[in-house]
Amino acid sequence: MGTPGLAALLLPQILPIPWDKSNTFWESPAYSIFRNIDDGPESRRNRLVLRAFQFTELRELYLNTLLECADSILQAPVGAPASGVGWLESEVTRVADQIREANYADPSREAYTNADWDESIGFLTDWARTRSDLVRAQVARDRVWRSSLRR
Repeated sequence: MGTPGLAALLLPQILPIPWDKSNTFWESPAYSIFRNIDDGPESRRNRLVLRAFQFTELRELYLNTLLECADSILQAPVGAPASGVGWLESEVTRVADQIREANYADPSREAYTNADWDESIGFLTDWARTRSDLVRAQVARDRVWRSSLRR
């Protein structure tokens, strides 16, 4: 879930907030679930979410929703038999397979090679395989840390 996901989670019915979908897979699958909330420069932090997270039930709603998302990407695609490959990885493979030959044959592309393209598909596949566990670990760490503050 990218930075804009916070707004989508907390304000879905109140205010439509546009966001740049291209940032979804923009960096390592280990990026923080609290990106621009409690990390990074003060000027980039999401003040609305910081205030909302002062309410335990809203923070828990966010964490529980992240866990649901983390679980969902590992589930088999709808209608497909369980194979150990989640729907997100299946979708990366499906789309890559659909456009691979056209991409390889495109004479107008100058910015990247076929090897670059293959590497990017590997990155997306790795992201789909690893993000869930990384999100679960971050949620668990946050809950342990928050419970230590209450003691």
